Formats: sequence, C-alpha cells, structure tokens
Amino acid sequence: MADVPDNNYVVGAGKIYFDQFVDDTFDTTGERYLGNTPALTLSLSIDKLDHYGSDYAVKVKDASITLQEDSTGSFQTDNIDADNLAMWFNAIRSTEMQAIAAAATETIDGVKLGRYYQIGRTDARPQGVGGLTAFTTLKVGAGTITALDNYTVDLARGRIYILPTSEDITEGDDIILTYDLGASTTETITTGGKTVIGAMRFIADNRAGDNRDYFWPYVKLTPNGDLALKGDTWEAVTFDFEVLLLNSVVERQYITRVVPAA
Repeated sequence: MADVPDNNYVVGAGKIYFDQFVDDTFDTTGERYLGNTPALTLSLSIDKLDHYGSDYAVKVKDASITLQEDSTGSFQTDNIDADNLAMWFNAIRSTEMQAIAAAATETIDGVKLGRYYQIGRTDARPQGVGGLTAFTTLKVGAGTITALDNYTVDLARGRIYILPTSEDITEGDDIILTYDLGASTTETITTGGKTVIGAMRFIADNRAGDNRDYFWPYVKLTPNGDLALKGDTWEAVTFDFEVLLLNSVVERQYITRVVPAA
C-alpha cells in the first residue's frame, strides 16, 4: 500500500498588528490591532548571477550565486479608523480641544446668493469650526437679518447657506455673524509625507491547517490603490510593505509555530 502523505492543507486567516516606530527612531510604541483585514500576501524576489562554462558546444551552468533577495507584501483593511487613515495618507493625526466661546463674531466679505460658507476659517484652522450651540445674529451693516427667507445654518458643522431667493441679502454684501461655540474635540488628519515604519506581526487563526505566526521586526508601509469615498461597497484601504533589515543581529522575518509538549 502506498504511503499516505501527512499533508498540511491551509486556508489562512488571522489578525495583523502594527507597532509604529517613534518618528526618526526605531523605538516601538506598542502593537496596535489594525482591525479586520480581508487580505494579506507576501512575495519573495531573488536575483541571481549565473555562470556558464563555455568550453563545450553547449553551455552548462556550473555556478550560481544570489545577489539580492527582496521580501515584500500587501494587506487590506476595511477598518477605516483614524489611525489607519493616518497611515494610509502618510499623515499626522492630531486632536484639538475646542473651548466654549460665547458671542464669537466674524465677518464674511462679499457673499454670493446660493452659496455655502464655512464658519470659523483661519490660517491655523482653514477647515473652520463646528459644534455651534447657537447662532445669534447675522447683520449687514447695522441691520440685523432674520433667517426667514434669507439663510439657513448647520450648527453641527458650522455652515451657513445664503438662500438664492434672499430678500434682505444682496450679492457682494459683507455679513457679520455672531454665534456661540460649545466644548468639543476635533480629530484631524493632516497629510504631510510622513514615512510610516514599524514592526508588524500576523497571528494566524487558520480556517484549516497549522497556525504559523509571522513577525517582521522592520517594515515600511506605503499606500496603494484607491479609497472609494462613495460607492456600493465597504470602504477599504490597501498597503504595500517592504520587509527591511533592522540591524546585523535581528533577522528580517520570523515564522513561528508553537507546539505544546505532549
């Protein structure tokens, strides 16, 4: 009877963790679970230099050396949280506290009918403010304009809309706003060409086959593909990664399977 091979057929699954290094260092910050990751692939590329003996009619390879070995991969996550977005945009994530402000005022010059205007825009905060608790007045010159048939206000996002049929606001008017701000927290992701490097770990929980965990002590992440801000599918972001050499002591990758003692 022929031998039956002890095959290990694998259908892979598991979780990815990323330990982002402190800027301009190799200091770790702790492994963060990236959330659901529908895909993870790893590729190996080896460049060789072959030598062929030329003493006979047919050249025969008689030596081969490895010149270069690259290990790369990619993964996808549909967990669109702030940290994953910041990594995908190579960006900086910040949190800003908005203090309570009563009777804040500002002027918007030369408004047009049928246009939206963001409240609270400054050079330091060009995206404006939100979280208004009240919109008190809108004035043109010394005259107070009522909202009815003139404008609407979105307090949550801090936006004012000048109605195209406004009866008391005309094209080119400067409008003076007075409003109250509530306490809130604003989370901002600012793109800026940040390099994302760190250690990455894959902990297997396979649907079939032995679980083998992968650890890469030093990888560089780069975004790949599109982020579908509108569509009929779940949003997802894809990252490419390069497996790099941390130092002369640590290997580039470790594949581990823990087998309990019998």
